[in-house]
Amino acid sequence: MGENLEQYRQKKGNLNQILPIGLEIVKILKELYSLGVMHRDIKPENFVMQEGMINLIDYGLLKISDYGHHIYYKQNKGMIGTARFESTNSLKNIEQSRRDDLESLGYMLIYLHQAICLCILSVIRIKISDIKKSINFWSAYSTV
Repeated sequence: MGENLEQYRQKKGNLNQILPIGLEIVKILKELYSLGVMHRDIKPENFVMQEGMINLIDYGLLKISDYGHHIYYKQNKGMIGTARFESTNSLKNIEQSRRDDLESLGYMLIYLHQAICLCILSVIRIKISDIKKSINFWSAYSTV
């Protein structure tokens, strides 16, 4: 296998051409979801570049859901995945869904582009949650 995205970022610095990488990863996740599977550990180390293609690896935290159905809301599920890219719902111990994979992907793409992690400001898990909760992704789309 080739280099993972973290190794690639360390060699190249900031990945300024992040959009094509992000779009390719969304296609990979869409295919995974069509099989009724959630990855639950989205991070640069789990995406490997080989011959110009991106491959998803490490299916150790994979969860199979009922095909075509949303999962039921459950609390007290505990942390699953990597704290650096963990979704806000996962930080609240809410069962992860496809949405959480996509939120983690967003954090990962920000990290790859800016070469900083949202959690670098604090290593305390609660602080990570506070930082992510304070980000209002939807404010840029309000049409007031």
